[in-house]
Amino acid sequence: MKRITLTFLISIIFGNLTHAQAIRYQQTETALHIYYQDSTKPAISFPLGETFLTIGVGKEKVDFKMGSFKFKDKKRTLDKQKIMPQVVIDHDTLTITQGSSGWHGLWAENWKIQAYAAGDGSLMLLLTANAPANRITLTFQSNAQERILGMGEQFSYVDLKRHKVPVWVEEQGLGRGDKGISFFTGLAGVKGNHYTTYAPIPWLMTTDGRGILCQNTQFQEFDFRKDDKITLEVWSDTLNLLIWQEPKPLDLLEKYTAHTGRMPKLPDWALGTILGLQGGDKKVMDATREAIKAGNPVSAVWIQDWVGRRPTKYGDRLWWNWIPDTIRYGSMKEFTSDLAAMNIKTLGYINSFMVPGTAMTDTAIAHGYLVKTQTGEPYLMPAGGFDAYLVDLSNPEAFEWLKGIIKTNLIGNGFSGWMADFCEWLPWDAKIYSGEAAPAFHNRYPVEWARLNREAIKEAGKEGEVMFFTRAGYTGSAKYSTMFWAGDQLHTYGPNDGMRSAITAMLSSGLSGISLNHSDAGGYTTVKTPFYKSRRDWDLFCRWNEWAIFTPVFRTHEGLRPKENVQFYDDTSTQRMFAHYGRIHAALKPYFLFLNKEATDKGYPMVRHLYLHYPTDSEIWNAPYQFMLGEDILVAPVTAKKEFKVKVYLPAGEWEHLFFKTKYTGGQWHEVAVPYGQPAAFVRVGSKWAKELKGKF
Repeated sequence: MKRITLTFLISIIFGNLTHAQAIRYQQTETALHIYYQDSTKPAISFPLGETFLTIGVGKEKVDFKMGSFKFKDKKRTLDKQKIMPQVVIDHDTLTITQGSSGWHGLWAENWKIQAYAAGDGSLMLLLTANAPANRITLTFQSNAQERILGMGEQFSYVDLKRHKVPVWVEEQGLGRGDKGISFFTGLAGVKGNHYTTYAPIPWLMTTDGRGILCQNTQFQEFDFRKDDKITLEVWSDTLNLLIWQEPKPLDLLEKYTAHTGRMPKLPDWALGTILGLQGGDKKVMDATREAIKAGNPVSAVWIQDWVGRRPTKYGDRLWWNWIPDTIRYGSMKEFTSDLAAMNIKTLGYINSFMVPGTAMTDTAIAHGYLVKTQTGEPYLMPAGGFDAYLVDLSNPEAFEWLKGIIKTNLIGNGFSGWMADFCEWLPWDAKIYSGEAAPAFHNRYPVEWARLNREAIKEAGKEGEVMFFTRAGYTGSAKYSTMFWAGDQLHTYGPNDGMRSAITAMLSSGLSGISLNHSDAGGYTTVKTPFYKSRRDWDLFCRWNEWAIFTPVFRTHEGLRPKENVQFYDDTSTQRMFAHYGRIHAALKPYFLFLNKEATDKGYPMVRHLYLHYPTDSEIWNAPYQFMLGEDILVAPVTAKKEFKVKVYLPAGEWEHLFFKTKYTGGQWHEVAVPYGQPAAFVRVGSKWAKELKGKF
């Protein structure tokens, strides 16, 4: 055994005895453990005998194309922690420094870590480095059995152990590694990868009962690839972590969302069928009446083309000029009023881009409302068939101006909601009004966009009546956004950019504080090229709808190329099947209302990973696409083409099939038939909602 020095022994004694209040520590030969309050488990542990902290200077090269970013970095190390650190606690603040023995004392003031109670049940860890440092790499202990969950809306994996995950808001990419298309989209520079996402959040919750939130907004990268450690790199001279500890995962989510903010109660109408339609007032009205005639409980119509359309090489795209298209829709106020007379709401579309050649854009240029290049010119970006500018949301006047457009042209024309799209595109090299570096504002941009939309609703006196849904997000977005959606997926079953990826997005986002989420039922991205085709067929139409009805908002999308896809209005049989799905969703409305209250009061997601209710059941990890709706319903989607049986793992208890009424014993796997229209969904026998929903299916 190695000889323990007197200084080392004293640090152990005083670390354990002097500070038994909010913070205490224990220093061994292999680790420095920091404990918070009365927990018997360390909140965080730093490995000793190896470097756990490096500070340095980096010079990055960032390539940007249509919302996708590629990073290369050259780093020079300024200092590495090498010797036994010095730890002191004074006035309930624990401070870690390099120590002052030998020549290392020269570097003692290069960095400092402080830990103290944050006042919301969390431990705050603040690391500061001296100039010219702009890179911090911190390593803390993990273990091989610890699963890593969260990290925002992830599309490929829920458990991120043994993965390296960047934290940067960007387009998710096209293909993301799925076979067939990714090779070609890689050549075009828009492929993405397994970790690119619209809504990353630097929040991880582990199966060891701790949650860690990085409060930085700069580029970060979490490395979970080692069994025994987690490494976090942030491109900044400070690093700010909050750490919570709770043995029950739902309690951990409750504490975390109390800090970051929770999503509001949805309007009741949002829980009906929302038809995604376009093409003008007559086409929309006719399709809506036919859907109602077929027995579909339609509550809203979403017309993304209220601003008109333009042809591009990528298909028809919307005109990003935020005024009504009077050619297709005549008087927009009359159109929304006619729908309202049928007890149907109207939804529209907006984003924070401006296109050249419009009066609205001319106003933005004249008043300096647009993001600029380093030379001070409005930053014009290729946007897929045309060019566009981005409104500078760091500019308070631009913020209020765009908010006014929403209040006047959307709410003022009778819209009850809209898709609030994009917000991933702020360029790395942009110049913004606030004067801060664009990379530090980039991840905050979608948070500001959600705040802008929410304030527009409040200022119009429509809180609780109007909703909007966003795809981009970051820490704090849930405080403002009324609903998320999972962005653009291919019309496939693919695990990285198809239907399965949308299910993964529901689960991971729910573990990250995004409690209300949904997808484009049937997918969005239609591809028609000589080398690859992606279109929605009948099989995918049914299977996607069959799990989408178990999400709070059930909304269709015609897709990028509507004529290439199966649509709910194509024929009588399709219309009837779609109405059947709508009625199932409507029957769940009382349950959705209950779950929405839980989401608002406690931060619980409506769509839940089984881990939240069965944290000790290891078998749940072998059923990656199953999910819970609340605590009482379990859904096992069909995740492959032309499959009519699924293997379902039912956890402990007794379960009843919602449609067949067959009862199953939990704690084991079952094979279940899945004809079209009768998804593998089960209610927990004996639960409150088994009784409440009885006879509705």
